[in-house]
Amino acid sequence: MNSFENLKNYTILYVEDEKESIEIIRTLLENKIKTIFVANDGVEGLELYKKHLPDIVISDIQMPNMNGIEMAHEIKKLNPKQNIIFITAFNENHLLLEAINLGVDKYIIKPILTLESLLNPIDNICKVLSYDNETKMEERIEAMETILQTISHHWRQPLNLLSIESSAMLFHLQMENVSKEKLTEELTNIVNTTQSLSHMIDDFITMFSSTVSPRKERFSLLLTIKSCIFILNKEIIANNITMISDIAEDIYLEQNLLLFEQIILNLLTNSIEAIIENQMDYEKRYIVIESEKKSETDFILSVTDSGNGIDEQIKDSIFEPYFSRKKVHSGTGMGLFITNKILKNQFNTQLSSKNEFFQVDDKNLYGAKMSISFFPTNSME
Repeated sequence: MNSFENLKNYTILYVEDEKESIEIIRTLLENKIKTIFVANDGVEGLELYKKHLPDIVISDIQMPNMNGIEMAHEIKKLNPKQNIIFITAFNENHLLLEAINLGVDKYIIKPILTLESLLNPIDNICKVLSYDNETKMEERIEAMETILQTISHHWRQPLNLLSIESSAMLFHLQMENVSKEKLTEELTNIVNTTQSLSHMIDDFITMFSSTVSPRKERFSLLLTIKSCIFILNKEIIANNITMISDIAEDIYLEQNLLLFEQIILNLLTNSIEAIIENQMDYEKRYIVIESEKKSETDFILSVTDSGNGIDEQIKDSIFEPYFSRKKVHSGTGMGLFITNKILKNQFNTQLSSKNEFFQVDDKNLYGAKMSISFFPTNSME
């Protein structure tokens, strides 16, 4: 028998105007899924959708103010891939054709007589979502492996030259038969090789930007953040970190989605590392993602962690390449360096950081807050 365990990873928006039906469905679903949001008509349902971006929408068709078909049409404008299930009566067959044309995934016939008749269609969609997310993660891992293999290939030869030149110089010094000219030649070769490696770093940073398609697309900030959290979910859960996404109003950007995802992933990874290294109290491990909308197009995105902050003595160095102070923040430092590089080159902005006290679930916390200001040329509504 299906235990429907997979459902616990997903959120549902349920839209229905009949109070009795709401209570029945809510009771059936609330212990099976991660979160359920409930709306009483299409207008309220559309507002809740924009705010929470649930994984699945379940809706009645006949409702006041805005019916299910009209609401689904508006939702599909925002996200053509949104999964929608209609709950319909036998006498509403004439509306199902319109629903099918909208790309609705499933429909459930009223009255709902068994728990399985409700959960099976939901579970089928969740399995597809899970497969898609796993596929995306595998693709990202493969892309990272390709980049690392390329870097390794280009660095191996210069590193071998450095090893050969250094060994030769050491041998000549031990034999005490090295001339000033020979020593100068070998040292010059080493300097030239290290400069070549340094230039190669710049080349790879340029390549990192240019290998991603410059085509821009319109995407949801909230949906992108949810996707990034899912990618890191195993590490988040394994380290008892609570994620809080406090984005009251969704924002739509027109930019390179892959680069934007990389920015979010780098910031979240940086916060996770800081918490693991510095926050020993497992009950105080939090990451808070917030957005503050300044105007129709301007907003600030921030990621705050409870990792006890950045040492004031080194806070100005955390964006430098290869800066390492892992017990304070960020491992090798390349994550924040690359993030800032992408922001400057592609988004005409940059990271800012500060330490601050904040409160979550009645817990007093302290940590680093990384913020990015996005301007009119970077977003659209």
